[in-house]
Amino acid sequence: LIDQCNALYNDDTTIGQIMTQLKAKGFDGINIDYEGQNAMCNPTNPGYPPMTTQALMVKLAKDMRAALDAYTPGLYLSIASYSGSASANDGFFNIPQLNQYVDSFFVMAYDMDYANQGAPPLAGCSSFCMAPISPLTNYQWNDSTSMAQYSSLVGPGKVILGQPYYGRVSCVASPAPHARATSSVVAATYLNMAAAISSSDVRPGSYSINRDSDDPSGLDRWDAWWDNALGCYREMYWSDVTTLSNRYDLVNQDNLRGVGFWTLNYGGGASELWNAIQSHFVACMGTTVSPSPAPPQLMSTQVQFTAATTACVNPRYEFWMLPPNGTWRVVQSYSTNATYNWNTAGLAPGTYRFSAWARDMNSRGPFGSAPYTYDSFSAMDFQVTTQPCTAMSASAAPPTAVIGNTVTITGAATGCPTPAYQVWMLPPGGSWSIVRSYSTNADFAWNTSGWPAGNYRFSIWARDTSSLGTGGTAPYTYDTFAPVTYTLGLPNCSTMNATANPATSANRGTAVSVTAAATGCPRPLYEFWLLPPGGSWTLMRGYSANTTLNWNTSGLAVGAYRFSVWARDAASPNSYDSFSAFQYSLTAAPCTGMGASSTPTTAVRGTTVTVTGAATGCPSPLYEFWMLAPGGSWTLVQGYSSNASFTWNSTNHVAGTYRFSVWARDPSSTVAASPYTYDAFSAFDFALT
Repeated sequence: LIDQCNALYNDDTTIGQIMTQLKAKGFDGINIDYEGQNAMCNPTNPGYPPMTTQALMVKLAKDMRAALDAYTPGLYLSIASYSGSASANDGFFNIPQLNQYVDSFFVMAYDMDYANQGAPPLAGCSSFCMAPISPLTNYQWNDSTSMAQYSSLVGPGKVILGQPYYGRVSCVASPAPHARATSSVVAATYLNMAAAISSSDVRPGSYSINRDSDDPSGLDRWDAWWDNALGCYREMYWSDVTTLSNRYDLVNQDNLRGVGFWTLNYGGGASELWNAIQSHFVACMGTTVSPSPAPPQLMSTQVQFTAATTACVNPRYEFWMLPPNGTWRVVQSYSTNATYNWNTAGLAPGTYRFSAWARDMNSRGPFGSAPYTYDSFSAMDFQVTTQPCTAMSASAAPPTAVIGNTVTITGAATGCPTPAYQVWMLPPGGSWSIVRSYSTNADFAWNTSGWPAGNYRFSIWARDTSSLGTGGTAPYTYDTFAPVTYTLGLPNCSTMNATANPATSANRGTAVSVTAAATGCPRPLYEFWLLPPGGSWTLMRGYSANTTLNWNTSGLAVGAYRFSVWARDAASPNSYDSFSAFQYSLTAAPCTGMGASSTPTTAVRGTTVTVTGAATGCPSPLYEFWMLAPGGSWTLVQGYSSNASFTWNSTNHVAGTYRFSVWARDPSSTVAASPYTYDAFSAFDFALT
């Protein structure tokens, strides 16, 4: 203490010697690393008043700041301080007072394993328990709390999180979280700890790698193994790249000034350590941006901007655009996508300025103002030009049409590389309206259905896709236009033909189809009428686009019928435009002869007997089967159908003489309705024994 007090009282000597070295070697700053406890100093020099070591540390920082500024304003001054110093002002370091003079605090956030002994989760430790050197959370002293305390006092931009490139190892009774040390606790460098797993002293199969379950977000590593040389289990707590990366995330999350280490040579040239630092802290540099295609380009061209950057491991890109006479705006926020696709359609011609920003995933961006920050950027100008159409012609095909036809209106613009066409129409007695908006299709197919007959005016506008229009008033603009006059007439079905199938006559009961075919009209409709013998005209089906009528002749009277099929176009105002009429005869063809038989001709009970009829003189005979049992009455056993056979199961029937009668009738027959009528019949007896 006496030596420290004397050194602090005589800080002018220390500062003078430091400044000599700084000037000689061209250093750009100084770090103060005095460590001790707050105590009262009683100087041996009676010219100095008694002061605390805390007050003397503030004086040292103040005097050092003054010396640096006197030599070259802006030289850097940092001070190493304890992780818990920002929790109160009664310790060796008075953070608020020191903050007046230093540029940053190197917070020595390590050796907390000693400070945390006896407090949860180490509350049950009566002697030293193995624990994380620099826990992230959940311990009494931890990195997260320390950084929050410092940031609240001096701001995160002046806080450097100090991390250990060392750990501690000791013999333990058996491997377990926070096992009690049974030997001296020694410090080991990162390089020694990383090499422990491959040591020849490790009993094969005994080495285990673990993470601290009491601080799951911190991922502090502890290893355990049986050491053959020492004859004990060894337990080691240390920070590997996974543990350190979580602290780097804290630095970036809290937007701290950075991270520092005690000490770099403990990690040597371990590539994994440097890679972890680069992936978290190395900013993007040398950003470039290039467009494809290159400027200038006509409006409506699709342009892709591609950004690239160097140095950073996880770059993110943001794209900005400044339109002519406008203001900067973000057109694509930060993402891993290094390309931005720009659609120039509808934009005003002129010079647009683009800026591609790059920022590493773990960087807050040292430039700009939050939230708009970047590591590096590149900007360029892009010219958007226009080439309007200068002339226009238009035509219609066919030259005339009737309602229901499709008319093609075609525009042809010149003087522009990519013309688009918009079609306006003025119907008879109506007003102008857009019937098709701008399209690169030069043809407009006009469906005239539903439009009235009369004289129409069309105006076909042309505008290059790169042009906003040289004429008209937005949004109705054009480069040039051409008119077309068109006459739409009334349609008329000029001819009509109707036919029947079968052609001229059919037996009653036959299905007859009547088919119509009109010509001269684009959308013919058909109506079917029928005049029966001795009757009056009857509408069979009203107007429709169906060309065929299916006529059910069952039950109709035989004789001469007359059909009339009317046709008119869907747009025609007429009752009909044309018609076709023809005679049709329905005839009858009754069965004139009939025979019946059985197989077998006689049988014993249980035999299956087939009774078969055979009618003659009729084209489509139907058969009905009757049976008279011994001592019984006639029974219908199978009604009229086209099936000429009846299968009789004689089981359960009494022996005796049975009589069968088979009736026949043609569907066209004029006799009364079934089942008790026939054209012809045949009967026979059957002996069942």
